[in-house]
Amino acid sequence: MSSGQQVIREPSPVQLALAYALGAVLWIVALNPVLSGASARFDMPDLVFVAVTSILLYALLWRRAHALARAQTERDRLAAVVEQASEMVYITDTQGMITYVNPAFERLSGYTREEAVGQNPRILKSGVHSDAFYRELWATLGAGQTWRATLVDRRKDGALMTKEVIIRPLRDATGRVTHYVATARDVTAERATSEALLRATREREEIRAALGRLRQGETVEATAERVCAEIAALPGLERVSLVAFEADASARVLGVHPPVRARRGGGGGGGR
Repeated sequence: MSSGQQVIREPSPVQLALAYALGAVLWIVALNPVLSGASARFDMPDLVFVAVTSILLYALLWRRAHALARAQTERDRLAAVVEQASEMVYITDTQGMITYVNPAFERLSGYTREEAVGQNPRILKSGVHSDAFYRELWATLGAGQTWRATLVDRRKDGALMTKEVIIRPLRDATGRVTHYVATARDVTAERATSEALLRATREREEIRAALGRLRQGETVEATAERVCAEIAALPGLERVSLVAFEADASARVLGVHPPVRARRGGGGGGGR
């Protein structure tokens, strides 16, 4: 808060109750006789009435102030949780314009709060999803329902980011939707690790299946050729060689796949 901004505080319950008591006394002593034409009096029943009503007013005002303070504490606690959350949180109005982003949004998307507020979330659009995907999103929100999906967005620096997103309608006291609240968890690294594990598992299964199909050939070379052919059938391999190393440190190629075709010699007996 800037130093030039004035803070306006509500009167406390004690101040309001005292103000009421003082006003009641002035009314009884000064104003009521003038209006009614009676002589100024302030007897015991008047004093009891002012005291009792002042106490009742104080009790009501104290309960109201206590409830407001408790609600403000809850709001402050919720705001602190959102500000310190590791998940992205951003709020849009019913037209889709961003009205709030938390620090995690800034860190994960690369956009500052000043850059994001007032913009449409399409600034994160990656081009990975179809128009039908976004139509389903808005149809779900338009029906007042919560939308959940895995969404691929694009950071400010151009890098893709995979997120698990939940968008909920925010309603006022009458039930009218006033805003949409989105929470998103960055699962880019998790998805990459999961895909790498699945790929490694698939490759191991393919190798195991290839070895299971092997049959011994009539010669070592024939068996080596079959081994090379099975391995070369695996994804990402173009040529496979099986080499045997002898005790004298010499090496002998047992099999190659695809086989190397012998060159045709040129005409005449000079070819080798």
